[in-house]
Amino acid sequence: MAYIRLAIVLAAVCSVTAVAGSCPTGFSGPQCGVCESDAACTAATNDSGATCSHDVAYASNSVTKSYACEMGTGFLASIVAPNTTYVTCHTGAQAGQVLAPSAEAPAPEAGQAPAPEAGGAIGTGNCDIGFVLNTTSVPVLCSATSCQMSAGALDVYCGDVTCACSGACPAGLIQGLVSSVAGTATMTCEPGGACAIAMEGLPIASIDVQCSVGECLVPVVRPLGNDTLPEGDVAHLSINPFIAAIPLLALVTLLAGVGGYAWAHRRLWAPASGALDAAALAALADGPAALPLRRVATLTFLGLGVSVPMNPRLAAKKRAAMQVKAVRRAVTSHVLHAHPEDSGVGALLRRAKQRLGVNTSEDAEVPAPRGRAWAPAPPAQSPAVEAAAAEFVASLHDVPGQRGQWAVLGGITGTVHGGEVVGVLGPSGCGKTSLLGSLAGAAMDLGASAQTTGEVLVDGARRQKADVAYVPQSDVLIPSLTVQECLRYSALLRLPLSTSPMETQLRIEHVLDELALRHVADSQVGGAGRIRGISGGERRRVTIGMELVTDPAILVLDEPTSGLDSFTALNLMRTLHQVASGGRVVIASLHQPSHDMFLALDTALLMSHGRVLFQGRPADAEAWFRGRGLPCPAGTAMAEHLLKVASNPADIQALLLERGGQGADSAALLRLEDGGVQVEGGCAREGIPDDGASPSDTASASPSAADSPPLGGGGNMDSAAEDRSPDRVAAAWTPVAAAAATHKPGKVGRSAFGMSATPGPEPRPAPRRPGFARQLAVMTWRTAIDILRNPTLLRLHLGIGLLMGVVTGLVFWQLDDSNVGVQNRMGGTFFALAFLAFTSLTTVDLLINERAVVAREVRGGYYRPSAYLLSKLTLDAIFLRAIPAILYWAPFYYMAGFRGGAAYQATYLFILVTFSCAVGALSMAVTVASNTAGEASFGMNFIILFSIMFTGFLVNVSSIPAYLRWIHYLSVFFYAFEAMITNEMTGRTFTFMASGYAQIEGINGNTYLTTLGFDAGATTRDIGVLVGLYAGFTLLCLVLMQARMPHSRPRIKNIMRRLSLHR
Repeated sequence: MAYIRLAIVLAAVCSVTAVAGSCPTGFSGPQCGVCESDAACTAATNDSGATCSHDVAYASNSVTKSYACEMGTGFLASIVAPNTTYVTCHTGAQAGQVLAPSAEAPAPEAGQAPAPEAGGAIGTGNCDIGFVLNTTSVPVLCSATSCQMSAGALDVYCGDVTCACSGACPAGLIQGLVSSVAGTATMTCEPGGACAIAMEGLPIASIDVQCSVGECLVPVVRPLGNDTLPEGDVAHLSINPFIAAIPLLALVTLLAGVGGYAWAHRRLWAPASGALDAAALAALADGPAALPLRRVATLTFLGLGVSVPMNPRLAAKKRAAMQVKAVRRAVTSHVLHAHPEDSGVGALLRRAKQRLGVNTSEDAEVPAPRGRAWAPAPPAQSPAVEAAAAEFVASLHDVPGQRGQWAVLGGITGTVHGGEVVGVLGPSGCGKTSLLGSLAGAAMDLGASAQTTGEVLVDGARRQKADVAYVPQSDVLIPSLTVQECLRYSALLRLPLSTSPMETQLRIEHVLDELALRHVADSQVGGAGRIRGISGGERRRVTIGMELVTDPAILVLDEPTSGLDSFTALNLMRTLHQVASGGRVVIASLHQPSHDMFLALDTALLMSHGRVLFQGRPADAEAWFRGRGLPCPAGTAMAEHLLKVASNPADIQALLLERGGQGADSAALLRLEDGGVQVEGGCAREGIPDDGASPSDTASASPSAADSPPLGGGGNMDSAAEDRSPDRVAAAWTPVAAAAATHKPGKVGRSAFGMSATPGPEPRPAPRRPGFARQLAVMTWRTAIDILRNPTLLRLHLGIGLLMGVVTGLVFWQLDDSNVGVQNRMGGTFFALAFLAFTSLTTVDLLINERAVVAREVRGGYYRPSAYLLSKLTLDAIFLRAIPAILYWAPFYYMAGFRGGAAYQATYLFILVTFSCAVGALSMAVTVASNTAGEASFGMNFIILFSIMFTGFLVNVSSIPAYLRWIHYLSVFFYAFEAMITNEMTGRTFTFMASGYAQIEGINGNTYLTTLGFDAGATTRDIGVLVGLYAGFTLLCLVLMQARMPHSRPRIKNIMRRLSLHR
């Protein structure tokens, strides 16, 4: 009842004041609500225990607190009448209730109502704020509801406030100010009575007043045993820094996990010395036999064919061009041109003399070289014969029954024995690489759209990927790694997971000795940049060694001697013989071998237009071709003569049809009998039995590796070698085109090859390969070594980041709280983002320079594309994005005088780091999607500039036309910039200064943000979106990498084939 009586008294006092213009005894203030003595409160409440309190803080039994205030200086002080400003707050407490104690909770954010509190009266109060205009004497009353008061607190927080004039508001500024108030209201006070009233909607951050306070307090009788006050708020901790730090924490966690794996398996990188190691090294000293090496008896390939799709019109043009080229080549470079007058040049001279009317019969005889005689000139070929030969050559590329397909390789079958070095010769485009790719299973070297047929068997079992090592033509290595490190990462990624660290080291040591690389084991490979490195021949041997470290049974090399001088190339051939002597099969394509290299082969295989023209011992080649009317001219190397034969349509036709008498539609291939390489297109052959014997039976009867001929291919040859003589030619022939047409991929039919349709034995179960964790650890180790040994880029990022942070800190030195300071805060933040964005372009060169290496290694099964890219993303983000961003932020933030407080500083820093990592990931995605560095740089520059346009700094987003405004949601700059600038300005007050105008103080930072088109309450949302964009860019990068890597294309091709078959 005391509360009711107090309210009645105050209402009566107010009415009396309104009528008489004066306050009753013991009360003062504009509304006569400020008590002056206990007696006044006792009389007003009719409670002898009532007291008058002038404490600004609320008591536990506060009911109504009255404030009598005076405006300070400023704009409002000039329009408000003196002694008319008051504030009256009703806590809403009921009888027997008390206010909850203060937990010093912060004010709710703009636009949010205060959180409900314990204690009944919390959040149920209301306040009246009033004053009288100076010029018109019109009272203005602001009513605030859903107010929160706490026992012991000095401040009041209200969820809703509205203002209105008691009469007609003056038009113009006053009416605009009164009508603009809507939203939350706060009143924060000091113990001395200095208060600040803030109402949402006012362009002024707060109204500063000096108040005297008074309230009548009536004792509250608490129930016995209820001495515990309601629990107050728990201090609020901002989550923005933690959200912004998620990418950096994830990167550090991933790197720590990789480091932990590497430490747990540290013997893989450098085996420790010990008794076991000493014993193993001693065993290694006994020779290559100390290691169990894989050997092969026979390599059998059945019906190897390759065709590619080609538009019929384009195929017709290519066919016509091939015919014209073949006729011209036949005229100018026929292999039987032994006399100068019979050469192409001689023919041209004769034609010129005939046109000039010069008598050619009187020409003097050209003397032959000393000690030699000119061979008799051959009879001239008629144009019809030359045209028929050209048509025959063009028909070799037809695929029967498949219009729109261009045959590259035509159904080659044969066998190679262990311990042999086979050289594949032929002019460019003859099918050498296609044959090697088919043997090695390197489908990507054949083209993504190539169709392959045939089967490859190793000792009678289907070829496994681990059986064959394929060495491409170019040496693409990481220049900063040493020779031993190149061998090590190849071994760690490709040897079975069960291989012990010591065995891995022994394999590396064995390869170093086998390829004579011991003296350069610790030298950097080089070959690019400023690293000179080892020689070209040694670099080629390193490429071979990276394949040999896995101990393959078959080594296939695509033009290994290209780019090497003759002496280095010959040494490489000796190395290949050393490799084959252990029981391996070595097959290499040779573009234009020297005479010594040609004789160094065990077997030479001549190809042209996807067919085999000759195979046999190099020493027997000269007699073999002489017996077929194609002698090697005096002074011409035999290898060069073979290339000329393979380039002449008439000679190609003669060799292919010599024994079969077939037409152009059934070009058959030569084949040799048992012992050497057996290549044929028919079904009758001795190397692969027709009586049902399996290839393994044939392999068991083949010569051993010990019977292989020595280096040079000449000299003493055993009986097995004599059986390989190219004079032993098959008598029966079967059209190759028909064989290729009936042969299905991966299967062998009797009609095509004279064999049972039952395939060979199933392959051995493949050993378990290293998993993703090993791949990621090795790739991270390799990338870290490359970064540390090429520190120029890292130093530039760190040094320039720190330097630019100092420079921009000096440019934006100690920002003030004026409108100029607001502008400079935005400019400094914008420049920081732009600087870090453009430095992300360094990822272009990092990825483009390693693209060839990665493509080769992914194709070779070293690792998954995701393992490589994830290691790049992690180390690039930490060393080249995060650390430079931190070094930039450290001087810039404090020199410029940005907002204090650990939470605000950490939020600004981690937003900057996350933005830098996100743009770096985006740059990697663009680079992966681009074909060249120029395309990637242009695309990334365009994306950065386009995003900058929609940042919100150069143009107010709200002013952009609606049909384009949505684009700013795609800008990574927008989210980072809005999050950083709202983190800096929200909740702060600034002063507006303009020359010639009055200075306006206390303008809320939210007002600036809203005016500039930013959402003051979107900080957390923007940070979350920025983190999501980083995750999205990383995922996009991984998907693009997976799609563009060669290994993924055959899967897509196979899926499309199956879909077409189902149709």
